[in-house]
Amino acid sequence: MITRPYPKRVTSSPLAGMGRESMDRHLVATPRRKTALFLQQSGDYENDRHMNEDMEFAMEKAIGACYAVLCKHMAAKYGPALSTTGAGLPLQQRIRPDADDEVLRLKSYETGAYYDNGDSGKASFWKVGADYVCIQEVRIRGDGDFEFYVIATMTPPEPA
Repeated sequence: MITRPYPKRVTSSPLAGMGRESMDRHLVATPRRKTALFLQQSGDYENDRHMNEDMEFAMEKAIGACYAVLCKHMAAKYGPALSTTGAGLPLQQRIRPDADDEVLRLKSYETGAYYDNGDSGKASFWKVGADYVCIQEVRIRGDGDFEFYVIATMTPPEPA
């Protein structure tokens, strides 16, 4: 992801139907964002009679381990993370469009250095050349279900 060029136009997400439309939109690569999905784990207590807390804990542990390994590799190659919040970095901000505003909904595909629709998780930011890389662990819990992701986003800085 780091070495390949930004796409010339909006491309499809790495996997169709991640479970959350907002994650599908975030994983779309654009001329101002490159993305990677490293790991996705999910479960549904209501629709999977075999799901149990031990399985959820194991998935959560795998997500944490994947995030830690990626951060370790990034730190070894690019030095310590600049931030774990993104505060103070000139990062692109995702536009939250109204449901009726098609123009802003399409424009939201072009922005966003950080996925901010999770319930919890971690993030680490590095500057690579002129651009910013965000490695992120995202945890989303619903009513009887959960989704865990490890994703990366690369964006140029927000224009001044």
